[in-house]
Amino acid sequence: MKKVLFVSYLSPVGSKFVNKTFEMAFKVADDVEPSVLLMKDSVIALNNECFTDLFREASRYSEKEVKIHALEEDVERKRTKLMEGLKVSLLSRKELPDLVRKFDFVVFV
Repeated sequence: MKKVLFVSYLSPVGSKFVNKTFEMAFKVADDVEPSVLLMKDSVIALNNECFTDLFREASRYSEKEVKIHALEEDVERKRTKLMEGLKVSLLSRKELPDLVRKFDFVVFV
């Protein structure tokens, strides 16, 4: 099974880039294991008020499980309050190279 990491790093919530990142992750073929990495301004998407609608809209394509990663420094800098019960793997910048090496493909959105 191929592993693909979709990375969103430029745009805050409400922009098409964060939404498209999740949409693409849910639309991949069944033989692909998708993950999403949110960095910089995109971490705002994990906020309580934003994530539910964003995730519901993107997940309408599939019931596939999508792993979500975010940079801890960016979450703290943007003062993002993570939605309760949301499984997000928070990583430091030092851990990024190791994360990226685990994937067959990395797509920057």
